[in-house]
Amino acid sequence: MTSRNLPFLSNSAEVSGAITRFAILDCKLDRTLKVAALKVALDWVLSERVTGEALATPWQATFYTHDKAGPVEIVAVEVSSADAVEERGAEGRELRFHVEVEFELPLDGPLPPLEVTIRRVEHVLRSPAGDMMGYADAPDFPEPPERVDSAVFCPQTVGRATSFLVQTFVYPPTQEDLARDRAHEADAMAARRGVFSLPADVPLGTRIDLHLEMPTLLVAEPDAALLWRGTLASAQFDVAVPADAPLGTAIGRIRFSIAGVPAGTLRFQVTVAAAVTNDAARAAEVGVRRYRRAFVSYASKDRGEVLRRVQAFRIAGLSVFQDVLDLEPGERWERELYCEIDNCDVLLLFWSSAAAASPWVAKEIDYALARKQGQDDRPPDIAPVPIEGPPIPPPPEKLRHLHFNDALLAHVAANG
Repeated sequence: MTSRNLPFLSNSAEVSGAITRFAILDCKLDRTLKVAALKVALDWVLSERVTGEALATPWQATFYTHDKAGPVEIVAVEVSSADAVEERGAEGRELRFHVEVEFELPLDGPLPPLEVTIRRVEHVLRSPAGDMMGYADAPDFPEPPERVDSAVFCPQTVGRATSFLVQTFVYPPTQEDLARDRAHEADAMAARRGVFSLPADVPLGTRIDLHLEMPTLLVAEPDAALLWRGTLASAQFDVAVPADAPLGTAIGRIRFSIAGVPAGTLRFQVTVAAAVTNDAARAAEVGVRRYRRAFVSYASKDRGEVLRRVQAFRIAGLSVFQDVLDLEPGERWERELYCEIDNCDVLLLFWSSAAAASPWVAKEIDYALARKQGQDDRPPDIAPVPIEGPPIPPPPEKLRHLHFNDALLAHVAANG
């Protein structure tokens, strides 16, 4: 995040200076606990105008916010010249200071403004008007995450040896009608199957990955990525119907991931007919499954990487069964923790060469498949999360129908 140039106010004859940066590096909002976790950076430079030890004095940066009663001190950080980088400037000796602090603020409403003062430690208890060495307002807070809806459109019943569009839109809830209008502009026969509300608020600039599966039909390019900018965005998929496609209902799935985190699956159906008629039934939504609770399957060699990824999943609102992260895979079976698969709605399969060689990972896959009883719409979904490659190690034969996404892995690796 960037910050504007900020003045340094000084009434000292010995020292001049400037606050060169006051920036919010990170801001995580927990609306459940009603708290905002902030990481803030402060840089300033001091120049000594006359000979002496003015710069050797310890300095204190004090961060404030405000409530109805007035300023409220959050945290104070003391630094000395030993903590600074010394240079020789036009006015003599210069010291460049850098401070990073982390703290939490209550989140009862909009985030309050921040302020900082910089003073000599020996003057902290005196009048701010006479001894304040620096003052600045913080830059704007980052835009808070937003609720994001998604709608999937496709045409009426499709005929053999034809092709059609599957259109997916993401948008703020206020733009639902605009999504419908845009879908009809691209395909007059498109019908909305339903709305999928992403299960976590999405910060601006977050990548949303989409993957379309239609097993009995042909999807030319099944992957798409959208960047959430706070307004309507869309992805289109070309789907071909083979001349020998089975007649009747064809099931499709759109799998959503938010910043690399599996977020849910929207299932829908279309009817494949020998030829399309005017009274053909429109596409229908079969169901939406939003992932709330996850079981993680992984090789012990990959535990460090898995722990890092799981932290991101929790930020995105996905609950992860904790105990399996603290045990070796064999211990999980000794304690029958694999039965937690019964309580989850998605098994996150962290896939690597080590996972491919792990008998314990294979057992957890088999247990999850047995729970599904051969029915794809039964929980748990199995969501591969590649953590090695590209190229990605080949998936087991029994999971060949799932998508092990090289493009998603490359994105996660570049931004991890």
